[in-house]
Amino acid sequence: MPRSGASRPLGDVLEVLIDRMNIRARLDEAKVVDTWQQLAGPEAAAAAFRAFFGLEPSIGLGALAVLTPGDFEVVRRKAGVLGQTNDADALTAMLRAECEAKPGCSAAIGFGR
Repeated sequence: MPRSGASRPLGDVLEVLIDRMNIRARLDEAKVVDTWQQLAGPEAAAAAFRAFFGLEPSIGLGALAVLTPGDFEVVRRKAGVLGQTNDADALTAMLRAECEAKPGCSAAIGFGR
């Protein structure tokens, strides 16, 4: 939960709006994700990384094309359990794993991060 006066990640704000407007049953989640991916780019991913983790992102974050706010939330929870909340490289690796687990996403091939 955000502290009093702290800004909230966009995903949290959208969740509240969806619930208050009582439109969850009418939402097409795939369309929401597609729209997010079209609007979001490396800058949005870096901003989300800072908002969710309070850290500067690792170099490899910009190469992850299919990140959604939900991916950041899942990784934040995993990192908390694993005690890796202050390791930007580990967080980026977890985000990469989330991307690669999505249908239609192939694992990156090569030596780049």
